[in-house]
Amino acid sequence: MDPPVIKVIKFGGTSVGTPARLKRAARAVQKQVRKGNGVIVVVSAMGKSTDETLDLINSLKIDISRRATDEILSLGERMSVRMIWALLDALGVPSRFMDPAMPEWPIVSNSDFGDAAVDLDATAKKCREHLLPLVEQGVVPVICGFLGRDPEGRVTTLGRGASDQTAFLLGYCLEADEVLIVTDVEGVMSADPRIVKNAKLLDTIYLEELWDLSVGGARVLNSKALNYKLEKQRARVVHFRSNDINTGGTEILGATNSEMEITLSEKPVGAVTVVGDRMSRTPGLLAKFAQALTRKRINILNISTGSWSITFFVDYGDSESAVRALHDSVVLRGGARAVTKGDRCAMITIAGRELIQTPGVVAGALAPLGENRVNVIEVSTSKAEITIFVNWKDRQAALKLIKESLAGLDLGST
Repeated sequence: MDPPVIKVIKFGGTSVGTPARLKRAARAVQKQVRKGNGVIVVVSAMGKSTDETLDLINSLKIDISRRATDEILSLGERMSVRMIWALLDALGVPSRFMDPAMPEWPIVSNSDFGDAAVDLDATAKKCREHLLPLVEQGVVPVICGFLGRDPEGRVTTLGRGASDQTAFLLGYCLEADEVLIVTDVEGVMSADPRIVKNAKLLDTIYLEELWDLSVGGARVLNSKALNYKLEKQRARVVHFRSNDINTGGTEILGATNSEMEITLSEKPVGAVTVVGDRMSRTPGLLAKFAQALTRKRINILNISTGSWSITFFVDYGDSESAVRALHDSVVLRGGARAVTKGDRCAMITIAGRELIQTPGVVAGALAPLGENRVNVIEVSTSKAEITIFVNWKDRQAALKLIKESLAGLDLGST
C-alpha cells in the first residue's frame, strides 16, 4: 500500500477567529482526509488574542519574565488546537491535539524565551517518532503553532508570526508533499492593496522573491518559515474563504538554500563616480544616470550613493564608455559637476538568506582586511547579500581572508 500524500495545513489567527471560521477550517480538513490524504494541522491563536494578551501583560506595569510571558502567550494556541480537535471529533475525523505540556510534543527549542531557536535534529526525530505514526494510521495531529519546548520541558515561543515557521518546519521534518498556509489574504499580491488599489494576485512566486518581500515588510509569510521549504514540496498561500484550499492563492516555487556563498568576480570591475552639489536631494538624478548607461548597453553591477556622489560599478572594459555617456548626458546638461573612473577593482559577494538575521557578518568580513592592509573601496549591503569592492591586485588575498574569517559563522537561528 502506497504511503498517504502528506499535507501540512496551517490556519492563521483570522482563519479561526470566529465560530463560523473554526467550523470552516474543520470542514476543510475533513475534505482532505476523505480524499485519503495524511493531514497535519497547525493552528494559531484565534483572532487577535495574542496581541490582546500582550497588551494585558504590558498594562500590568510589572517586569514579568520572558519565560512567564511565553507561558501566558502559549494559552492562545493551546485553546485553538482543542477547539479544532473538538470540531474534527464532532465531524467523525480521527484526530489528536498536541501542546508543549505533552511528552510527545515534537518541536524542541533552546531556552531563548520570546524568540527561541529550533533544534532541527531533535525536532525531526520527535516528528518521526510521534507524528508520522499518527498520520500513517489516519489520525490528524493538531499542533500549536508558534510554540516550542526547551530541554527542561518549559514552553517557549519562536517569535511573532512563527506559526508559519511551525508549518514549514513540520513539512521539512516529515518531507510533506505540500504545505498550505491558510490566511486572511488572497495570496501574494504585486503590492500592498491598502497602498496600491490595482495590486494583482500572483499565481506563483519564487521563494527568493518572497523572502525578500517578507524581510522588506510584506506580511504575507514569516521569512524564517522559508528556511524549511523543500525542492519538490508544493507550498501555497490561500484565503480562508476559498471553497477549495487545493486551488487558488499563490504557489511558492523553489527550495531552501541557507548556506552562505562567497564569490569573486571573474573580470575586473570599474568604479565610475559622478559628483555634484547635494545630489541626494535632487529627484530623478539616479534615473537619468541609469538611462544614460542603459542607452549605451552598459550593465550596472552595483550602485553606491552619497550626499555628494553616486558611484556605478560596471565591467572595467565599459568604464571609459560609461564616463563618456554620463558626461555627455548628465554633466553637460546639468545636474552633476564631474565624472571619473577608478582603477580596476574586484567584487566579492557574500550571499545567504540568513545574513540579515546574523549579527557581525559585515564586521567579520571587513576586520581581517583592515588588519592585513587590504584597502576596501566600497561596501554595499542588501537583505541577503554583502558586496565588498577591493583593489584588483588584492582580490585573492581578500577572498581568502573573508572565507577564513566567516568559515565558523553560525548563520542565523532556525
